[in-house]
Amino acid sequence: MLQEPSDDYKEREQWFIDRIEKVVYRNVGTCTCAICKSVEENGLRIFDKQHATYLHDVEGCSAIDDNGVNRVRYFDTREEVTLFEKQLKEEASATIQNSNT
Repeated sequence: MLQEPSDDYKEREQWFIDRIEKVVYRNVGTCTCAICKSVEENGLRIFDKQHATYLHDVEGCSAIDDNGVNRVRYFDTREEVTLFEKQLKEEASATIQNSNT
């Protein structure tokens, strides 16, 4: 039997749908290709519902892969990206410190 998506999942999917025709920004990932670098620097315009759903899926899969180490997250502003990246660095640092004690 299939499980219903959580409210968080549905809310995040709606977040992407609400931004159709708008530019969103994402944190720096591990890919260094020209397209990914351009998206990281300039943002990405969500074209339609299919594109919104695809980006939602990418974000969700990245949270699962490698236990979220290489997590990709989309935001409305570059400032939010900066705060998120700072948080990731702090979490990684805390994990390293805890493993050394």
